[in-house]
Amino acid sequence: MLAAESAWRILRIEHARLRELSATILRTVEVEHWFNRDSQRALLRSLVSGLQSFNDGAHRPKGVALMDALRQHPDMAGFLDDLAHDQARCDQLLAEAIDLLDAVDQGDRPAAQRCAATLEEHHRQLLSLLEQEDTALRWRSNQRLTPEDWSAVASSISAVLSGSLPASRR
Repeated sequence: MLAAESAWRILRIEHARLRELSATILRTVEVEHWFNRDSQRALLRSLVSGLQSFNDGAHRPKGVALMDALRQHPDMAGFLDDLAHDQARCDQLLAEAIDLLDAVDQGDRPAAQRCAATLEEHHRQLLSLLEQEDTALRWRSNQRLTPEDWSAVASSISAVLSGSLPASRR
């Protein structure tokens, strides 16, 4: 199962990157009076945008073939739907944080506290999601997918890495 190990190695590396980005975001809102400093708000906006871009543009496309292969197993539907729900919640929290940053930029000081709380909640949700992917998703995929499935998953990840995946699959 070399293809499975290769696929999971890449996904785990990206999960570590997502954890690191999220932790950096939290450290940024822990800076005293971050909301009063243009440079801190700009840094925070850049970090949130970077996390969002990495997740949407680099990480998620690598999981499409894995999720498609698992969707062929009817017993996986509920679990995959739960993961999708958790990912949607993470997306929603980031969008809320960006809206709150906009409000802070307009002088709404109470929005800064709500923004920090939203980013803390996003961090908790993201860590939970990544833990589910690293443990339960990995275990279930290793139980259900064939070597041929894994070969297709690894090929898809490779195509994303090389930038050759058709836009419709990203």
